[in-house]
Amino acid sequence: MDLPKMKETDLAKPVAAWMRSRGYTVYAEVPLFGRRLDFVGIKEMEVVCVELKTSLTKYLVRQAYINHIVTTEVYVGVGTKPRNTSIELCKKYGLGILSVKNGSVIVVLKPTIRYEPMSGQRKQILELCKADAGVWGDGEVSFRELAGRIEAKKDWLDLPNLITQRGSNWVRNPLYAASPEELPPMDRDQFDNIRYFNEGGQAGFETKRGCPEKCVYCADPVAKGNRTRVRSPESVVHELKKLLGQGIDRLHTCDSEFNIPEWHAEEVCREIISADLGKRLQWYAYCSPVPFSRELAGLMSAAGCAGINFGVDSGDAGILKRLNRNFTPEDILTAARVCKESGIAVMFDLLLGSPGETKESVTGTIELMKQSQADVIGMNTGVRVYPGTRLKVQVETPDLKTGLVEGEGPADPVFYIDAGVRDCIFELLDSLIGNNRRFFFFDPSKPDRNYNYNSNKRLIDAIQKGYRGAYWDILRKYVS
Repeated sequence: MDLPKMKETDLAKPVAAWMRSRGYTVYAEVPLFGRRLDFVGIKEMEVVCVELKTSLTKYLVRQAYINHIVTTEVYVGVGTKPRNTSIELCKKYGLGILSVKNGSVIVVLKPTIRYEPMSGQRKQILELCKADAGVWGDGEVSFRELAGRIEAKKDWLDLPNLITQRGSNWVRNPLYAASPEELPPMDRDQFDNIRYFNEGGQAGFETKRGCPEKCVYCADPVAKGNRTRVRSPESVVHELKKLLGQGIDRLHTCDSEFNIPEWHAEEVCREIISADLGKRLQWYAYCSPVPFSRELAGLMSAAGCAGINFGVDSGDAGILKRLNRNFTPEDILTAARVCKESGIAVMFDLLLGSPGETKESVTGTIELMKQSQADVIGMNTGVRVYPGTRLKVQVETPDLKTGLVEGEGPADPVFYIDAGVRDCIFELLDSLIGNNRRFFFFDPSKPDRNYNYNSNKRLIDAIQKGYRGAYWDILRKYVS
């Protein structure tokens, strides 16, 4: 006689009871960037997540692994005895395994903390600011509710996305990622936007949040979520009209990548064109080289897009693969060509010095950039290492740890420069680039070619003289 198969719902009650018995406050079906976590348990600064499935599959491992970005420990809960290969896979990714049988929970494998707990850096920031509380993730809903409750003298410690200090501990509440429909209309009338525009040279706007790409170094999926939440094109145009009404006509997208997904970027452009704003605005965007069609380039140009910053990172196929980028050197050249055909200025941003970088890969990258005929090539030497990213895990292995460049204190930024180029990177770039003014990079010995926008005297002078737009476009046009 066949026994009835166990369902996921059969796992829920015993797992929740097991979490509570260990002192966790348990939350079920917690929304996170367009998906839901089965169980989240919180105990002081510990945040534990459990993903449930009747059997342990590679899909479950991938799904659970992503949860490291918002939790300190992650378990998978299953109703069957896991195979040794599955146990080894979970061990590799730092996941714990719970096996549920006859209403009892057995810990098959304890998880390891593969990423720094979110408490570390946020705790430092809050203490440096002497703050009583902080909001992590989206702020519009939680911060508005927080202000309302404080004003009404109501308790606010249970609000989602809140970090508060209780005694000597900082406590995190569950994360809630609002859908764009829940956000208030972006009327842009609460701040002195025209002052920001006059002193900063541009204003920002957002068409979506989150990024599904898996670049090993990027903190955007950690901060904004690994699923894209799009705004309606109508709401984007509403915001643009409000900014235009204040005299602000140079803008930059704040999306991780404007063209992911491409269909949404096309719809936004069509709405801007339909509202007859394309000739009244000049705006710039961050984009990925793929997907980037001629149709999208044409729509962006007609909608007023003046320039695109492509974060291509490298022109070497091997480095792109190491960084988990989903495009090739040929895709980079195609993106530049398509933009030129549509009259859109192009900037390529590079990250030089990532794991595996060599003199040969740097040389090949610079040659590809010259071939691309991009208007500006921005070069960053060293890759910032952010908590919660795959790069953070990779560079802590013995083979790569020697490439870390750390600051003096725990709050200082950490960078990685591969040992293969660390001692020669500036001389190498200088020999490859010469006096080619299309290349922007920070060489301590040549401050006039400073690519750091912060405290950049040339950039400040240009904005004071009336230059407007993306900073790279201002710097390429401004002759001091």
